[in-house]
Amino acid sequence: EGEQGLLRALGLTSGRLDLLKAFRQSQDGGTLAYYSFRHKNITVRGQKITPPVGRTLVHELTHVLQDQHFHVGRRLRRLDKQKNQDNSAGVVLDAIVEGDAERVADKYVATLSASQQAVVRQGQHAETTQADQQLKGVPKIVLTMMSSPYVLGESLTEVVAQQGGNNAVNHLLRSPPVHESVLLDPFRVLAHRTGAVHLRRPALGPGEKSFESGELGAPTWYY
Repeated sequence: EGEQGLLRALGLTSGRLDLLKAFRQSQDGGTLAYYSFRHKNITVRGQKITPPVGRTLVHELTHVLQDQHFHVGRRLRRLDKQKNQDNSAGVVLDAIVEGDAERVADKYVATLSASQQAVVRQGQHAETTQADQQLKGVPKIVLTMMSSPYVLGESLTEVVAQQGGNNAVNHLLRSPPVHESVLLDPFRVLAHRTGAVHLRRPALGPGEKSFESGELGAPTWYY
């Protein structure tokens, strides 16, 4: 309810909205497969490995390797439990994890023949059209928030990979920046300017009460 009120106050949503339902609907409607960092397995929607599902499996298998080599699942859970601290570090790590998987999946598609790549694009278009039908009514800001780790994270890992290859991305997974500004400006990583200025928490005024504390986040300001 607090998050919903915040989005409404910022003008990002309006009218009646069940935010939890919208997030669940967006997850269910647009997912072909996923890797569970908790249960250590991959779940695939449907019974046929179509070209788009093949690309998605490469994405999810990348998560398997990330988890085995960099203990991503355990680290994300630990960051999520830090209730009294800003979770900017968790947001950044999640974006790096998803962005790296997208980067690898794109590299996989690039190895296919031109005709196979065309089939992948056609299949992705069909899957997107189907997902759009399932996601009708979900606010655009919810879809944006759900997809931003993939989009912004891929940009970040691509910038790093162009400078130092896979080893540089591995270093990013081992020692990720802790501030979300790098998601909007990946070149801050190359310039070693990933810190942030910490501001004093404002005092509550008469009749005000706090429902959440911490940083609003660079991406949220951008939205």
